[in-house]
Amino acid sequence: MKRITAILALTMLTALVASPLMAAGVPGTINLQGRFTDGAGNNVADGVYTVAFRIYDDAIAGNTLWSETLPVQVTDGLYAVRAGTTSAIPADLFSSGANRYLGVTVNLNPEMPRIPLSSVAYSYRAKDADVATLAQDLTCAGCVSASDVDPAQVQLRVTGTAPVGQYITSINQNGTVATAADANSTYTAGTGLVLNGTQFAIAPNGVTATEIAANAVGSAEIAVAAVGTTEVADNSLLASDISADAVTSSEIAAGAVVGGFGGNILDASITADDIAPSAVGSSEIATDAVGSLEIAADAVFATEIAASAVGSSEIAAGAVGSSEIGADAVGTSEVADGSLSAVDIDDEPGVASNTSNVIISMDGTVQTLLSRTITAPAAGYVLAIATAAVLMDHTNSTLSRASFGVSSTAGVFPANQSVSVQVSGSAPTGDYSLAVTVHGLFSTPGGPDTFYFLGDETWGDFIMSHLQLTLIYFPTAHGTVVSTAAASGGEIISYESADPPPGGDVPPRRTVLPETGGEPVQSQVAEGLRQRADLAGIQQELARVKSETEARIQKLEEHLRVIETKTDEKR
Repeated sequence: MKRITAILALTMLTALVASPLMAAGVPGTINLQGRFTDGAGNNVADGVYTVAFRIYDDAIAGNTLWSETLPVQVTDGLYAVRAGTTSAIPADLFSSGANRYLGVTVNLNPEMPRIPLSSVAYSYRAKDADVATLAQDLTCAGCVSASDVDPAQVQLRVTGTAPVGQYITSINQNGTVATAADANSTYTAGTGLVLNGTQFAIAPNGVTATEIAANAVGSAEIAVAAVGTTEVADNSLLASDISADAVTSSEIAAGAVVGGFGGNILDASITADDIAPSAVGSSEIATDAVGSLEIAADAVFATEIAASAVGSSEIAAGAVGSSEIGADAVGTSEVADGSLSAVDIDDEPGVASNTSNVIISMDGTVQTLLSRTITAPAAGYVLAIATAAVLMDHTNSTLSRASFGVSSTAGVFPANQSVSVQVSGSAPTGDYSLAVTVHGLFSTPGGPDTFYFLGDETWGDFIMSHLQLTLIYFPTAHGTVVSTAAASGGEIISYESADPPPGGDVPPRRTVLPETGGEPVQSQVAEGLRQRADLAGIQQELARVKSETEARIQKLEEHLRVIETKTDEKR
């Protein structure tokens, strides 16, 4: 706080008494009046100040003879208090007739220069006047009459006043006053004031926020309807200026609050807690005023939506996914007839297929027997299944062998495909027929994928017919999926019967080489099985050649023995 100075006037409430009766009525307080100003000579702000009053026996040092601290109301810099109301002034404070000095301290400011007390204050001594002391025990009702009082020695109560623009020059014995024009005084209206002659008034707009102390104006100081929109400057009220529940619907005029750019509502300033139940209906919401950005996650439940209130026109494309639909929330009654098309169920399983009745003679290379393209709506899996009728024109003493599989690349078998079919070279000559089925599971990123039914004739003569390739799309895996590229090795089907049934239409006994352990086998295992099958075929072919060679040698040996016998007979 700026240093505060004071102009002080003191009035002792006392009287000279001549009887104990009057002595009993002498007050024990002193009226103190003054003005507080700052270092620049300006009145201090209105308010209640803590002021300490002290009386000393010295102007600078000395002893404190009495002190009292009071809350003092200051208005326009002026104050008036009665000292001695909480701390009694000693009865003998002025009895000695010695000089006394008043010190004043405001709040935490230093004490102001001490003020010497005038003779008026010393009239406090009248309480203990000698005459009064002698008359303390005197009871004298009516012993003094008007005739005992000299009117010339008594000052009657002052009743006169000074007219506007004049001042009092003297007081007459009868209580009237003499006045004169105040010709030497000049008046100047300060900031916020106007002067009409000698009358001051507050100028229009003369009081601004800087002239009003914090919390100085409450609802009790404002008349009903005194403040309207013209009294409140734009943007002058903040949320901190409005107490909770101070503004209700009755305080807001129709159309007074608008949103949008340049409106009265700040973004995010109104939360769900500020809106009473059922306070906002469709009539309170402008068209297109509420979008997805205005609705918090999980903010709207089924109980907040009226029946038939939301139709297809209220739901943006892609706005509702599986996470927005509760379990069992949509049944047949919620789906209108004809409302779902193939586009709406793209994430469901789908199928594509191709068939061919063309007879294909295999040519000893990796051939594409059949192909088909499927367009997946999203990432997932494609199960490819291929079947065909196989006819083998087998010749005894020759190994017949071919491999089949499905692939996502033309002319290339996946490492775990290539299912082999073969007839041993020791099997009789004839036609052998059987059905071959192969399948593979492939990952797809979505979009079009083409798959191929492949065949590879290694030895013999194979004819293919009744081909079919089926592709099935699955969007979701419900367990561990091992794609065809890393699945188990292909099985080898081997026909070893030496006595095929007549016509060769029914395949002879089949031996299936088992997978290892039931776990997926890597591609090198599949390759090992293929090499093993190739080795078995070669061994069978070598055994046949050996057998035929041994038979021919035996025939030659017998023929030589016959020739030798005939030669000996001729000799």
